[in-house]
Amino acid sequence: MRLAGLLAVITLALPLPAAAQSPLGSMPGVGGENVDIFSIHVVVGPSERDLESVALWVKECEPSDRPAVCGELLRLLNKDLQLTGLFKLVDPSALIVDREKETYENTAYQGWFDSGARYLVKGSVRDGKVFLKLHNVLEKGSFRFKNESFPADEKNLVKGVHAFMNELVLALSGQKGLFDSVIWFVSMGAKGTKSIRSSYLDGTGLSTLIDNGSVNLFPAPAPGGKVLYTSFLPGMPQIYIGDKRITHDDLQYRGAQFSPDGKRLAVAVNVEDENAAETQTDVFLMDPESGRLGKNLTDSDADEVTPSWSPDGSQIAFVSNRSGNAHIYVMNADGTGARRLTYAGIYNSTPDWGPNGLIAFTGLDEGNADIFTVDLGGNIRRLTQDQGKNKDPRWSPDGRYITYVSRRSGSWNLYVMTPDGRYQWMVVNEGGDLSTPWW
Repeated sequence: MRLAGLLAVITLALPLPAAAQSPLGSMPGVGGENVDIFSIHVVVGPSERDLESVALWVKECEPSDRPAVCGELLRLLNKDLQLTGLFKLVDPSALIVDREKETYENTAYQGWFDSGARYLVKGSVRDGKVFLKLHNVLEKGSFRFKNESFPADEKNLVKGVHAFMNELVLALSGQKGLFDSVIWFVSMGAKGTKSIRSSYLDGTGLSTLIDNGSVNLFPAPAPGGKVLYTSFLPGMPQIYIGDKRITHDDLQYRGAQFSPDGKRLAVAVNVEDENAAETQTDVFLMDPESGRLGKNLTDSDADEVTPSWSPDGSQIAFVSNRSGNAHIYVMNADGTGARRLTYAGIYNSTPDWGPNGLIAFTGLDEGNADIFTVDLGGNIRRLTQDQGKNKDPRWSPDGRYITYVSRRSGSWNLYVMTPDGRYQWMVVNEGGDLSTPWW
């Protein structure tokens, strides 16, 4: 299996069809029994943590001069509190508080406690500014944050809410929030073109990074904050960084990734097999300055694609069909010590090595694409199940989220979930075909 094998291995890394939307909110948990696939136990476990209850109160609002601010503030806070992965929202209709006497400055904690709230976020819009405050209901006190007020205009609203949410997450988890981080993804355009777009964690700040009238795939970070990607602009897939073309040959590239130190580039490229008339794909090292290929790291009779570096840069995960079907393998960064990691399933692809040592990947189970993780011992855990087709997982920089695309609502939209898969949210729906996100 050479060229045909290559196409089979790459299919799941490339976009699939499209079409609809569902509201943001916690999706049902995946929980249940261990799943037995070809005698390998795939654990679908419970959540690693329970959610704390939080109430949201934005009562004092002066919308006369800024009518859009109040509604957008409430929408953003509602969405972002869920996306922290820390909270479940108290139903506003169940609040047992004196709605007339409760103000931004005065908090009757007993009423919030009786309403089932562990925490309380209060908001107010007045005098041209937004004010936000996090309260600990049980301890009857509030937190002091640097970003508790900001100008009440559309330019500053998203930025201000994100800064507040980052401090909130830090205060309650010990880790800074990721609301100012950016997710890159591929989006289908007119006449079959594909652009590279970006958004914040909550789907705000949508913008276009690469749109050259061609097909652009597999975005990944390059040194200096630039985008590394594969583009068909020259007529065949070549490697680019920003607007600069890195490769200038007649080979076909299937994606690339910089090592964590930004000095080495691993690429998947079609090469001629000396013993056959067809081509196959191998993983090479490349000089990112000249675009010249270096050592062939896989150099086998099979197809190998989608290299993903370990956090310390000492190993690379990749997909190979050397065993007959596509499976996840790992090797040392010099190509030695390659070994098969997954034995469950018939088609595993798009590995991404997370900061926690787990490798997230897409696997076909009974013809449906779902997301799993595997550790270096080969232990597999299932993250999605009975929620449509799901693919292209990518870890957040701190390992607290996985972003991916799902077709559960009809079209391929951008989602994020907690690492255990229990809480999942749609964050970008462009009504088209999204694929291969990178955080």
